[in-house]
Amino acid sequence: MISRQELKIMKTNSLKKDYIWNTVGALTISATSLIYTVIMSRFCNLNDVGIFSFAFSFACMIVTLASFGGRTFQVTDTKGEIKTSTYIITRYITVLLSYLLVIIFALIKNYNIEKTLIILILCIFKFLEELSDVYYGILQKRKKLYKVGQYQFIKSIINIILFCIGIIFIKNLIVTVLLITLNNTIFLFCIERKKAEKLETWHLKFDKKEIIALLEVNFYICGFTFFSTYLINAPKYAIDTYLTNDIQAIFNMLIMPATLMLLIGGFIINPILVDVAEKYEKRKNNELKSMITKVICYLLLFGVLALIASYFLGTWALGIIYGLSFTKYKTELLIVIVGAILYTFVTILGQILIAFRKIKIQLVIAVLCSIFAYVISNVLVPKLGLSGGIYSYLITMIFRTICYIPLIFSIFKKGTSDKNEKN
Repeated sequence: MISRQELKIMKTNSLKKDYIWNTVGALTISATSLIYTVIMSRFCNLNDVGIFSFAFSFACMIVTLASFGGRTFQVTDTKGEIKTSTYIITRYITVLLSYLLVIIFALIKNYNIEKTLIILILCIFKFLEELSDVYYGILQKRKKLYKVGQYQFIKSIINIILFCIGIIFIKNLIVTVLLITLNNTIFLFCIERKKAEKLETWHLKFDKKEIIALLEVNFYICGFTFFSTYLINAPKYAIDTYLTNDIQAIFNMLIMPATLMLLIGGFIINPILVDVAEKYEKRKNNELKSMITKVICYLLLFGVLALIASYFLGTWALGIIYGLSFTKYKTELLIVIVGAILYTFVTILGQILIAFRKIKIQLVIAVLCSIFAYVISNVLVPKLGLSGGIYSYLITMIFRTICYIPLIFSIFKKGTSDKNEKN
C-alpha cells in the first residue's frame, strides 16, 4: 500500500514533470519563428525573408480568432458543463471561419501567386496547431500536461529540421512551408488526436446551444487577444502596403528583441498569477500592491539593462544572428527596445487585470489602441519609410501605456471592494 508521503512525492514529481515539459514545449514553439527567420536570412534574399516574416506574423494574428480564447476555459471546466465534443466541434468551426477570412484578405490584397500561397499555407500551419490545442486540453485535464510539452517540443524540432532541408537543399519557400505543414498534419491526426481518444471517449454531436454558450464565454478574451496582437503588428501591415518586402524583412529583424522581452516578461509574471488572483480574492490589497510593485521594478531593471546592452552590443548581436550589417539602424533598435519595455510592462499589467477579471475594459482599450496604431502607421510609414514603422511602433506603445496606467491606479485606489462587480 502506498503511503501518504509517497503519494505526495509522486504528485510533486508529476507537477515538476508537467512544468518542465510544458515550459520546454512553449519555449521551443516560441523560438521557431526566430529560428526560421535566422535560417532564411543566411540562405535566402531579403525579399523572400520579408514575404515569410509578414506571412508568419499575419498567421500568428489571425490564429487568435481561430483559437477563440484557447483551452483555458476547457481545462478549467472541471464540472463538465460543456461536452468534450462541443469543444472540438467549436474549434473546427472557428478555424474554418478564420480561414475564410484569410482567403478574403488574400483576395483583397491581390498579392502575386507566391506570396498568396505562402500566406495561405502558413495559416493552415498555424491553424493545425490550434486544432492540436483542443486535444491538448483533453490531455491536460487527464493529468498529461507533460505529454503536451513533449509533443510541442518534438514537433517543433522536426519542423526546424524540415525547414532547413527545404531552404538549404530544396531552395524553395513554398515547398518548405508545405513540409512543415505536412508534419503538423501528421502529428495532429496520427499522434495527438489518437492519444486524446485513448484517454477519453466522445461522440461528435452538434449542440448549437452549447457552441453559442462557449463562444459567448470566450468572446471578450478572444477580441482582446486579437486586437492586442494587431496593434503591435500594425507597422508591418503599413510596410506591406507602402514599402517593399526587403524593408519588411529588416523591420522584422529589428523588432525581434521585443518578442524576446515579452517572452521573458511572461516568465516573470506567470509564476505569480495564481498568488495575485488569491490575494485579490482575499482582499489583501497591501500585499498585492507590494507584489505588483516588485514585478514592475524587476521589469524596469531588466529594461534598463536591455537598453544599455542594446546601445553597446545590439547592432553587433543582430549582425551575428542574421549575418547582415545593422550598424546604421542603431537609433531604430534603441527605439524598439524602449517600445518593447513599454509593451511588456503593459502586457504584464494586462495579465494582472485578467486575474482581477477585468477583461471587457481591456478589450475597449485594445480596440482604441488598434485604431490609433492603424492611423499612425499609415501616416508615418509612407512619409518616413522604415523609420516611420519604428516611430509608429513606439508611439503606439506610449499611447497604450497612457491608457493603462489610470486603469491600474484606479483599481488600487478602490482597493478590492469592487472585486465582484462586472465590467
